[in-house]
Amino acid sequence: MRTQITKTIETETGHRLFRYSGKCSHLHGHRLVWHVTVSSPELDHTGFVMDYKDLKKVLMSIIDPFDHAFVMGDEDPLYLQFGEKIFDLLKATDGKEPRLFIVDFNPTSENILNYVSTLIIKALNSLNPEFKLEKMVLWETSSSYCEKIFD
Repeated sequence: MRTQITKTIETETGHRLFRYSGKCSHLHGHRLVWHVTVSSPELDHTGFVMDYKDLKKVLMSIIDPFDHAFVMGDEDPLYLQFGEKIFDLLKATDGKEPRLFIVDFNPTSENILNYVSTLIIKALNSLNPEFKLEKMVLWETSSSYCEKIFD
C-alpha cells in the first residue's frame, strides 16, 4: 500500500487555442490551480512520503515558469506569421524577457497538464525512483478542470 500527499500551486497563465472557433481562440488568461499527488511505498525516517517543502521546490521549478506567462502553440497563426519576432513584439513592461512559451501542441489545459506531468515524473524519479506521480488536477476556471490519473 502506498501513502499519498498532495501539493497545490497557483499560477496566472495566458494562452489561446488554435484550430478552435470558441471564445478560447482569443488571447486570454486563467488563474490555474495545480493539484499534484505523489506517493511512496514507505515513509522516510521522519514519517514523510516526502517533505512538502521539497515537493514544492520540485513543482515550482517546473510550474513557476508558467506564472504570469503566455503559452502559444508553434502552429498558432500568430506565431506562424511573426515567428521569433513575436518575442520582440511582446516585450515585458519591466524590461525583462517576456515569459512566452512556444510549445509543440495546442495549449489546452489537457495538453499543458500532459506536458508538465512528464517533467514532474522525471524530476521525482531523479530524487527517488520509489516516488510516483499518482494524479494531477488542473483547474482552469472555478467550474472546469482536467485530471490525469497515472497507473
